[in-house]
Amino acid sequence: MRWLALPLLLLCTQLVAQRPVRFHGGFGVAGGNYNFDSDLAGFTDDATAGLLQAEFEVTTRRGFGGGMRYEYFTTKNDEGLFRDPNNAFDEGVQARSGTFLAHATYLISQHRFQMPMRVGLLVNGLTLDDDAAANPETSYVSVGPFFEIEPELTLLRAGPLQWSLYAQLGFGIAGTAIDVDGDFRDYDSTSGFGMVEAGTRLRVGPAEFGLAFIGRYQSMDRSNIESGSFVYGYDSDFQGLLFSAGFTF
Repeated sequence: MRWLALPLLLLCTQLVAQRPVRFHGGFGVAGGNYNFDSDLAGFTDDATAGLLQAEFEVTTRRGFGGGMRYEYFTTKNDEGLFRDPNNAFDEGVQARSGTFLAHATYLISQHRFQMPMRVGLLVNGLTLDDDAAANPETSYVSVGPFFEIEPELTLLRAGPLQWSLYAQLGFGIAGTAIDVDGDFRDYDSTSGFGMVEAGTRLRVGPAEFGLAFIGRYQSMDRSNIESGSFVYGYDSDFQGLLFSAGFTF
């Protein structure tokens, strides 16, 4: 049986070598709509918003690795939430949000199919900013674990050209700290997060271009009661069209 050992060892070495170290980096920009639906009656509205995205990931020959992603979105300055239709000078409430995800990765790769699996820590900050003195700024900071998969199927491969379809599905749960300007009380709650992305990618050599639907969702429970007061829960989402560009090699 010893005569089989060397060929099997060589075969295993070749299979590992066939999967090179993979580097990916990219930037994206999206335009869409942000919706905020509070449990407090009368505070449900939507506004035009834009999103910026930056990400980086590396995986080894064995498929293990890690990376990060940062996203920031904001509603338009002059078309905020909860505008007074009878006041032409009311710009409403501006919503701003930043999300940072640091993750470990395991990459499944078979011929025309690959699927990164990611587990990491999500940090999200959401600010509702109203210039009116009667409506103070409210900030929500959430931290918690996050899990994500990203299956991708290559439909066309011709020399340096590749065309694929992909989807990205992720969810997480986090503890949320709430700060209301002018309020000495500290409020705490829990939030659920969901991330959805579905679209297509075109690769020319190491260069990569993508177009996809993007959805970012958050649902926060009502906060704890502090000195007889609490902060209402809400559901929010950003949905839009994402254009991305980057490199993979």
